[in-house]
Amino acid sequence: MRWALIVAVLLIGFALRLRGLSAMTGMVHYDEAYYGVDALSLLSQPRLTPLFPDNFGRESLWIYLLAPSLAAFGAGSFALRVVAIFVGTLTLAAVYWLARELLGRSTALPAMAGLALLFWHVLASHEAFRALLFPLVGALAFAFLWNAYCTDRMRVWIATGVLFGLLAYTYLAARLWLGLAALMLLVWFMQGRRRALIPIGIGAVISLPLVVYLLSNATGGQRVEQVAVSDVGALISNLGVWLRVPFSESTSDAMYNLPGRPLFDLPLGILFVAGLVGLATMIKRWRALWLFLLVGASVAPAVLTTEPLKWLRAIGLNVPGALILGVGVVAIERWFAAVVRFLKFNSISDSMEREFREGLGWLPQAIPVVLLIFAAVRTLDDFDRWLASPALFMPMEQHIYAGIEWLAENTPADAPVYFSPFTAAHPVLRLREWRLSERPVGAFESAQCLPIPEASEAYYFALTMYDAAFAERLGQWAQVEQVYAEPEGGRYAIYHAAPQLGFFEADELDFAGTLVVGITAFPPPRAARGSVVDVTFALRALQPTDRPYTLFVHLYEGTALDEEIRLVSQTDQPICPSDPPARWRADEHVLQTYSLSIPPDIAVGQYTLAFGIYDSETLARLPIGDSDYAMIQTLAVE
Repeated sequence: MRWALIVAVLLIGFALRLRGLSAMTGMVHYDEAYYGVDALSLLSQPRLTPLFPDNFGRESLWIYLLAPSLAAFGAGSFALRVVAIFVGTLTLAAVYWLARELLGRSTALPAMAGLALLFWHVLASHEAFRALLFPLVGALAFAFLWNAYCTDRMRVWIATGVLFGLLAYTYLAARLWLGLAALMLLVWFMQGRRRALIPIGIGAVISLPLVVYLLSNATGGQRVEQVAVSDVGALISNLGVWLRVPFSESTSDAMYNLPGRPLFDLPLGILFVAGLVGLATMIKRWRALWLFLLVGASVAPAVLTTEPLKWLRAIGLNVPGALILGVGVVAIERWFAAVVRFLKFNSISDSMEREFREGLGWLPQAIPVVLLIFAAVRTLDDFDRWLASPALFMPMEQHIYAGIEWLAENTPADAPVYFSPFTAAHPVLRLREWRLSERPVGAFESAQCLPIPEASEAYYFALTMYDAAFAERLGQWAQVEQVYAEPEGGRYAIYHAAPQLGFFEADELDFAGTLVVGITAFPPPRAARGSVVDVTFALRALQPTDRPYTLFVHLYEGTALDEEIRLVSQTDQPICPSDPPARWRADEHVLQTYSLSIPPDIAVGQYTLAFGIYDSETLARLPIGDSDYAMIQTLAVE
């Protein structure tokens, strides 16, 4: 019977975590996609690394787990989420074992059921973040640790060390759990358990590559420095915030919670309160104390940061939270069972006791079961509401995912496609670029520049909710037709463009055989003091270059350019940082407009506009013939 209940709870937990998988096909968060891109890099370049440095640095174990799934199912959201679903479900079994080792067999199944129905963990199991691996490995490690304490078997001590070594590679917040484990082992060692040093040694050896990496790379600890609180006042304030989290205040970030939902809803809140009382009355004090220490080590990574309600930082709290819920179930059962004994010891008749047992004897088990069923219904309903929330559109990158799918299905296989406002490093674009087959793919921020290919046609994806004038700007250089617009809200559109090749015929100047530049839009010949003049350049790369360059526009006094001429105004802008020359193809021009302010206090007269290019890092100018700048035109300032 017990095994049947265990399987039933696992299946219910799995079903809750599986729900909505198809609806999330077109959803991939920026960070999720980054994990996927790194996992794909492992498939193309197999290697061992303790940490992936991009995106603030991320421990590697999760990424190694994703790689086989991506190889089997392809680079998409399903391959990422299926790993999260199974990791979340396995965490239920891990919590069952930990509860059994720490609190006893009677608490194990209720603790697993509590976690299976906890909305926070159900939602987290739908999202492919590395933080999800932390509760699984951590719960297993502590289950082994308590088993080793009770049995003193060598193989269990060894397995404990292996698991704590792996825990270091899951998530930044796991380091406090490692500290708690090390403290326990040292205490046990001083109490005479010599084998307690074995997990410390094995864990240290396994985690050593990560430690060496963090110590030898200046960027290894940058994330901690960026988010850590700086004063005691902020720490106290954060503690106050988290005291309200269980029943009232919670994160409003739509990615991690249904805004306004507390950590525990009403049924689980009742079980949680009962669990707190049960810890004080039913559980051995030192084991209850350890559980509270685990709560502290779980919530500390959030409390010690500038944004305390970043729930991923406290995701370890799911484990002690589930254990307390399990204690709450058992406590309620025992309290109601005590009612029977109370009535019996107060000299009620045998017939009255029999009637009580027959009529109300089912209450001790039924009440927590009803609460758990109520919690399951609430979690199911809240997850469906979360899934339908329009607030997920941007953080889940649904726009770019859908745009890639439309372009893959509706454009010629060799037509260039561009995405704005993005960069080629955007992880969703990199993860799904294979869907665009042989099409040349580019990305840029339209506020910086505009790439135009020499091909007869090209397609542009534009996030029009941020750039409503995109089609108008593109229309200056191409015949533009909108071929698709998002049906709900019009937040993005796709345009077909037939470039007008006339602007390519502008005279081009060769800068050091690296870049050629033509002027496609000159300013008017006359300008007022205090006004702004615009110059649009068309740039093209003659050869591959990985150097960053800056183009400058200068305004000089007079019309004769010589060493004595006086500079009166200038503007310097990097050349399209979102789509730098290193990514330019030979068949495309990149248009960029530079705005130069005319000083309001200069004298009326004739001035000269000139421009040049220099290396953004070394500041060395690129030569053009015998000079290092070229004249644009004369300008009459009035």
